[in-house]
Amino acid sequence: MVPLLNVAVLSESDSGVSTAERVSVCIGCANNNGIAPQLRNKFLMNENAQKIGLHSVRQKLASTWEEAESFILNTLWDNREDSDSPLCVLKPYRGVASDGVYCCRSMEEAKAAFHSLIGKSKYEG
Repeated sequence: MVPLLNVAVLSESDSGVSTAERVSVCIGCANNNGIAPQLRNKFLMNENAQKIGLHSVRQKLASTWEEAESFILNTLWDNREDSDSPLCVLKPYRGVASDGVYCCRSMEEAKAAFHSLIGKSKYEG
């Protein structure tokens, strides 16, 4: 009998990537990155980039509209609520492709986007 070499675990879709990653580590695959959620999560990726001094997006993981509104107004838009404010992007913490991504240019748009996202089930890969 020829011994088998565990080379890789493949995932059929994005939702199975973290499971494939864990299985790969457990069975000792020759080629794996270990368990590294920051490779699949852009929020964590940006946080890690900032920690090592790289330029990254200004971001906030907000659980209430008040948190999001304060961040948008005070950090992104420098206390301006006028229509000349720069673009603000709201998106789910974890998502697939561009599902649930909103590009907003006003507080009204941002508030509507936030409320459409909050409390919805999300991809947890």
